Amino acid sequence: MNILYFSNYASMSRGGQRSLWYLLRELDRERYRPLLVCQESGELTALADKAGIPTVVAPMPRLRPAEAPAIMRALRLFRRLIREHEIDVIHSEEFVVVLLAALLKPFTKVKIIWHVRVLWDHRLQELLATLVCDRIVCVSEAVRAAFPRSDNLVTAENGVDPDEFRPMRQRTVSSGELDEAKAVVGYLGRLAENKGTPVLVRAAAAVLRRRPGVKFLLVGAADEGYRDLMSDQAARLGVSESVVFWGEERERTAELLNRMDVFTLPSLLEGLSRSLLEAMACGRPVVASDLPQNAEVVIPGKTGLLARAGDPDDLAEKILKLLDEPELGRALGENARKLVIEKYTVRRTAEKIQRIYEELSEKRR
Repeated sequence: MNILYFSNYASMSRGGQRSLWYLLRELDRERYRPLLVCQESGELTALADKAGIPTVVAPMPRLRPAEAPAIMRALRLFRRLIREHEIDVIHSEEFVVVLLAALLKPFTKVKIIWHVRVLWDHRLQELLATLVCDRIVCVSEAVRAAFPRSDNLVTAENGVDPDEFRPMRQRTVSSGELDEAKAVVGYLGRLAENKGTPVLVRAAAAVLRRRPGVKFLLVGAADEGYRDLMSDQAARLGVSESVVFWGEERERTAELLNRMDVFTLPSLLEGLSRSLLEAMACGRPVVASDLPQNAEVVIPGKTGLLARAGDPDDLAEKILKLLDEPELGRALGENARKLVIEKYTVRRTAEKIQRIYEELSEKRR
């Protein structure tokens, strides 16, 4: 079975691209032949090349009248790739590609999978997707619930590698900014408004009023200028010396997570956070915003704590609770890792996706 995968980005700093790479890595190559199409070259395309997966770099147009020539070029490209590689399935996270595939479907009979990793509130898009897609893969039940009822909806949660992300006895990350900290509260992900990082910086100020000596470690990339905005916010709140903007360092993610006494995910918009699952796999006690997506894995008092989304004071209270009760934190962390091993591994995710391919293969016969 020949499958064309499309990715918007090639940077492995993004959860969607890491999820796609894990799927490609775990794919049964005796049964499935992947082709990766990406809008740019980068880490993802390099990993695919190294794994012997053919790649094509091709920017996609926007659905605007002014881009009609680019849309026609994209249609010709996909029709050529479908013919040359005998593609059976197009598996895409980008809705524009789903629509292009739908236009070609009467001529090619290709099956279409839209992989929904983050839920944006676009009702018309969601309705249209149920009409043109053979399967809509949702990364959480909360994402699935946002769609109109359809037999084409299926849930395949994100997964992590519990061997790569595991508790470490020794904290190998050393830094003058962290070594003297009484405790480290962390965040891993893009620094962005919808990820709730401004909420976390405000919560840091509330925590530090009651627990001086705590350091807040924010690990991740940011769009141009946004990190400066975060630094300015920390300065205005008087917490600059206690908030460390580490930047992106994917090769040491597990070490950085293990350096955190408490992991936070204050996101305002989510699908199912890979960073959250990675922290849980490392046995970290977590505090996440109470979005339905987060609540599927963070069970209050069992696998973590939930704080009201957008509420820095409630987030601060939950952080303080875990700092004040380390035994509770250890128990939550142990339970969290057990849950990840049971339900959220890359192998389990790949098996679910491959079952979808098999179902579509049966429909073709």
